Amino acid sequence: MDGFTVLNKLGQGGQGTTLCVARKSDNQTFVCKQITCSSIAEGNNALMEAKVLQKINHPGVIKYEDLFLHETIENNYRKLVVCIVMEYCEKGDLHNAISYYRKSFGSMPEAQIVKWMHGICRALSHVHEIGILHRDLKPMNIFIDRHGNVKLGDFGLARKFQSPEDLKSRAGTPCYLAPEVLNKEVYAQPSDVWGVGCICLECMQMTFLWERKGLLAVQVMEGPVSIPPSFSNSLRTLVSRMLERNPGRRPTSRECLEQ
Repeated sequence: MDGFTVLNKLGQGGQGTTLCVARKSDNQTFVCKQITCSSIAEGNNALMEAKVLQKINHPGVIKYEDLFLHETIENNYRKLVVCIVMEYCEKGDLHNAISYYRKSFGSMPEAQIVKWMHGICRALSHVHEIGILHRDLKPMNIFIDRHGNVKLGDFGLARKFQSPEDLKSRAGTPCYLAPEVLNKEVYAQPSDVWGVGCICLECMQMTFLWERKGLLAVQVMEGPVSIPPSFSNSLRTLVSRMLERNPGRRPTSRECLEQ
């Protein structure tokens, strides 16, 4: 961290601590994600996110800036700390934006939902085209820049397309898991599209999935999801298709842009 000054702590979760930092050479602001690793396996998993970000060059994806490692001592044990420096988005994440609209207006304009959905799908389409799955799409992993544009972030669970057996693990946040992931079937591109559908549904209902009783994937297995009638038929139809129980019937991220 010698080349950076810590400005403030942005958050802390299961995957590490997130800091807002300024680069000393030019005072430019970045995000530094610090991941403390207790084993070689954890270190390799942490480095995976940096490797994935290095492969992606798209305006709708958080830009990778730098990577460095250092050691720390906790309880007399040495631990490796992986530090990933990334683009900073001034307007926070989509979770905060939904909370703001809910508290201030009680709803979100359809035009805003469509703009952000298209931004997510454009970025996701590029990510899929270069052979990467995100595997943890949710509002807290979608960031908003100073111009109000969305960017995909937090690729800590992302993976390259591999053999089907490698992608049967139940990765992701439980309430955003697609039915096929919940059933321990193959995680593929349609599973990411399900995640986008979940995000759109939250914007339309002004309710987070973790506030619901039961998992959305289980409810969809029992019948179609309920979508507020106040939105246009085209948007309601598209979100319903994204949340299809059968992954083969969901549109691709590119097809979502054509709706």
